[in-house]
Amino acid sequence: MGTGEVIERHAKTFTVLMDARNSDADVAKAADYKMGHYRDLLDVIADRLFDLGEVRAEVTREQARDIMWFYFGTSAWSTVRELGWPYPQATAWLEAQAAAALLTHHHARPAV
Repeated sequence: MGTGEVIERHAKTFTVLMDARNSDADVAKAADYKMGHYRDLLDVIADRLFDLGEVRAEVTREQARDIMWFYFGTSAWSTVRELGWPYPQATAWLEAQAAAALLTHHHARPAV
């Protein structure tokens, strides 16, 4: 299952948690946990790409993690969804941009 499918499946939960985080300390803890867990998963992917030698030489491990968060973090998904892009289109575009930023050998996808 790809990141886009996970985000699509959990979009309502993310939205409710983030919208209600300032109203209740327990909700804030749940939101922080959920976002931390998601970021940790993206870090694992970045680390794996780095360990495989797939990340461009000028990109550090920390930068690879940040690039993953930039392209697949919740704000990126919110932006493409606000633009009205369906999940498959958003996923393809975000993947292509992340690959161009991170990978030594990436295959460009058609522009959206």
